[in-house]
Amino acid sequence: MNSTSKDIHFSDHFLCFTLDDKEYGVPMSWVKKLVLYKDWSLFESTPQYQDGVFLHHDQHIPLLDLRKFLRVKDRPKGSLASIIILEINGVVYGVIVDVIAETVNFEKNIIDFDDPFLSYLNTDFIYGIAQHAMSSVVLLRMDRIIAEQIRIIQESALASVI
Repeated sequence: MNSTSKDIHFSDHFLCFTLDDKEYGVPMSWVKKLVLYKDWSLFESTPQYQDGVFLHHDQHIPLLDLRKFLRVKDRPKGSLASIIILEINGVVYGVIVDVIAETVNFEKNIIDFDDPFLSYLNTDFIYGIAQHAMSSVVLLRMDRIIAEQIRIIQESALASVI
């Protein structure tokens, strides 16, 4: 894990959710709203990880399917999901997850930054792993995930112009 990931500023309060059978968490300070998965608009030219656009209070919010981004197997057809609307550094994004579980207070001293499990993952997008209720919670760097998504969108737009 790179050293800058240990320097992230966050509250100790995390929103936990699942993707497939694994638990993940994001800082509550970034969460604006939780929405039950509903219909959203799809565009043929959406980038690889973007699932469309969600209309929320007259604001078009791009959607990112974390299953696709993190390369988790596809969501079963007809299964329910949720959208977490995040605001990070002034950027609003919707993130599609399976089930929103709970909010948990993780003390920084119980977060493992060097777990062997992390060696199998792209740690640029992971803050660390915390233990909770006999399971591991992967704490995501949504700021970096959203920045990467924006970079991919910009590159796609530039490539289509050239």
